[in-house]
Amino acid sequence: MLEDMLSISSQSVAPSELLYSAFRIAFLDTLERIALADQLNVSDRSFGYLTQVPYLRNVHPGVQLDQLLLTWSRQMSCEVHEATMVDEAVLYAACETAAQVIRTDAISARRILRTGPITAKAVCDQRMAEEIQRLHLNVVGEGSFLLLSQFLDIPPEECTSLKAEYGIQEGAADCMFELLAQYRVSPLIAERARGLLTPAEVREVFSVLRSNLIRPATT
Repeated sequence: MLEDMLSISSQSVAPSELLYSAFRIAFLDTLERIALADQLNVSDRSFGYLTQVPYLRNVHPGVQLDQLLLTWSRQMSCEVHEATMVDEAVLYAACETAAQVIRTDAISARRILRTGPITAKAVCDQRMAEEIQRLHLNVVGEGSFLLLSQFLDIPPEECTSLKAEYGIQEGAADCMFELLAQYRVSPLIAERARGLLTPAEVREVFSVLRSNLIRPATT
């Protein structure tokens, strides 16, 4: 179905229907939660698929959607991309969220996949949830991005040595910090959503982001 891919630690993320399903379910589940939070006037709370990663739990949900599409577009590009720590976190969080939705609300998961641009043949059941979780475990494993929140209250000199001990290279986590500080979304949402969202869903994304005062970046 998909021909290109991300590379994590020299291991390629194989294109698959499971990958498409995980990203699509995580994206639309978060989009629906944004709309619901707006209706209930609780949009200041932390929610969205990236809350699966403690360090990124406070990323604005609109920015979470933007980042998921960026990672998806890197997967769909015409060349192999070395995944950033954020890409790894997105893959992990999307798979965990999708598996959770399938287990707790299979009807919604089926609806999300049934209405997508690609016909998904997999059955939304416990087995599919387990397969989606294995998808990220086989590539990311015990991702270092899950450890970052533990370093927040540690003195810088100790933090540096601990990161080295866990194999976190200098500067590798900078993209995670930058994502936390982001409050604007890319104007390339429609382009990046190709193969994941329908045109009607892309229009809905723009509508939801406008109502939440998240403006497209100018550069």
